[in-house]
Amino acid sequence: MARSLGILVVLAACGGTPPADGTGTSDDSGTASTTTAGASTSTAVLPDTTASDSESTGSTVTSSSTSESSSSSSDDTTTSSDPPKGDCGTANLLGCYRGMYLSLYTDGTGQIEFGGETEEHRFILGDAGKEEIVLDFIEANRIESLALYNMGTILDDERLQLALASFMTRAREAGVLRIEAISATSTNTWDQIAEFHDAHAPFDGFVTEIEFWNDGATFDEFIGILEYVRAKPLVAPSGEAPTLSVYVGWLEPSEVEAMLPLIDRAYVHVYVDEAPQAFGYGEERFEMFADANEAQGLDVEIWPIFSAEDHEWAAGSETFMGEWLMANGLDDAELTLLGDFEAAPVYERIEISGFQYFSYFFLERYLP
Repeated sequence: MARSLGILVVLAACGGTPPADGTGTSDDSGTASTTTAGASTSTAVLPDTTASDSESTGSTVTSSSTSESSSSSSDDTTTSSDPPKGDCGTANLLGCYRGMYLSLYTDGTGQIEFGGETEEHRFILGDAGKEEIVLDFIEANRIESLALYNMGTILDDERLQLALASFMTRAREAGVLRIEAISATSTNTWDQIAEFHDAHAPFDGFVTEIEFWNDGATFDEFIGILEYVRAKPLVAPSGEAPTLSVYVGWLEPSEVEAMLPLIDRAYVHVYVDEAPQAFGYGEERFEMFADANEAQGLDVEIWPIFSAEDHEWAAGSETFMGEWLMANGLDDAELTLLGDFEAAPVYERIEISGFQYFSYFFLERYLP
């Protein structure tokens, strides 16, 4: 697929656990764990490590969510011969979205500090060579949905905002159908995301990265952020409101019932060592969402999350599916979970329309 090259404006130089919405230069590793290195020769935008993510006050008005069955946008590059997105199953794997978490502007992930053999992952945005490596990976691995970390840092810098808008355009040319912005509890960052959405390049949706089950915030704070984001009068490339999704680990049925009217999709972690373990690991939580959908007459969908961390490369002490994915590939991971899903009673009660992977760094390290 032909892809235009971004035009970069290069300016003169100016002067524990990372936050989940990436307001510093560390990676957003919250999705990686339920607990909590060939250099490029291209000129890069210098890192700004002074970004602030202070809270601002704002309205938290509840608004009903709308389900998005196909999730396609005006930038959708599928043709009439392509299978419809959302028609996801073992008989139509190309109907499943394949999503990936991507850190565009960070110097590391968890315990890993980028440099040396992982230099290509360090401060990607604004470096033409590093961006091209990411875009080539997207094309080669049929990545169709991106969830972007580091929003606080990027949106505090006008140079990086322009670089992000350019990258988003080229990602769509590379086959990406959906681009989502991630943030956590900072209303200031959500305001910046909304301003960028209107002024530079629209997102297809938003994702919260708030681990209320790990004391990363209270559940009430989590709900307040959903209300705050949902109330923003924004329009996605599809012409509809941007979708609002949540990353979830462990939760109670009452919590699912409370969040459901505010969201369109749940990214449910299935962090296991091998794909045959994945459905059983997530089944109880899939059933929670199916129960809540039926009780409230809603159609919130789920995307299982696989983590590509493993023994050689991991954000923390836990290891997951990197080595299995190296040996078997992404298609087999998805087909394995879908086969178990289609044989279970919950299959008739909830929709899986895609899969999400944590994250670009780990996938790049492990995939052949």
